[in-house]
Amino acid sequence: MRHDHVRPYGTWPPSFVPTARDLREFDARAARSVDPVGGGIYSPTTPLAVGGAGGVSLTTSGSTLRNVETRKGGRVEFQTGYPVFTQKRRRTITCPLGPARNEPYVMNLTDSIDGPLGYALNSIGQDLVVIPKRYMHDGSKLVAASIRFRVLKSRTALPSNGPSFIIIYQRGDLMPIDTPQGKLCFWAICSGQFPLPATPAAYYNGGDPQDLVATNFLPDNPTISTADYYYMIALTGESGGNPDGAPLPRNMFHSITMTFEVQDMRPE
Repeated sequence: MRHDHVRPYGTWPPSFVPTARDLREFDARAARSVDPVGGGIYSPTTPLAVGGAGGVSLTTSGSTLRNVETRKGGRVEFQTGYPVFTQKRRRTITCPLGPARNEPYVMNLTDSIDGPLGYALNSIGQDLVVIPKRYMHDGSKLVAASIRFRVLKSRTALPSNGPSFIIIYQRGDLMPIDTPQGKLCFWAICSGQFPLPATPAAYYNGGDPQDLVATNFLPDNPTISTADYYYMIALTGESGGNPDGAPLPRNMFHSITMTFEVQDMRPE
């Protein structure tokens, strides 16, 4: 609470000479006051409430706020930028692959795709699934990713290669570029390929879900920006032969789980 007056209002007549008690109170209260120049550590016994239109403004990069509480209907506003975590935090989000198809995504290289990059399907031999923007944490970096998938049919022989995926991104205003490999206009963030186990039974895993983990993150890992880029998964199913004559498709992809390293409190 604020300091009381040393003497009540109206008890300071003209030509009044302060007593020793008055001077001791002046000195004690000045010593307990906040030093706006030298700073210091203060431990108020009750919360500090600042009202009026002025409010509180912190303008230095070293400003620190802890346990900030606003009154009902109040809010903390920032003129520019966002509060930055002193220790980066991690957030894990699972995105079902159904929203792009309204069903679990079934690998089929001859199938069509709903998304802005359907033209790239035949040229790179992969299917692309757009990741909805609400699953990408703005201002963060992607540090881990895995695809939940199933092998649909048992077999007596292993394929030559297990399923794989690449997370890629494309600038929203970029048109496709013709290259010797086809039409390409995007960049990779990370990739992973499912390592084939020793036996077909282990690969089938009873038809239960398995995880295809990203093991290769490119050094230039960009900061996520959904305002500037589309983010997609390039999926490739198992390849190399047709074990036991099993027809395509042989893999079903259910979801992608992504872990983001979050550095500030910007809206996601």
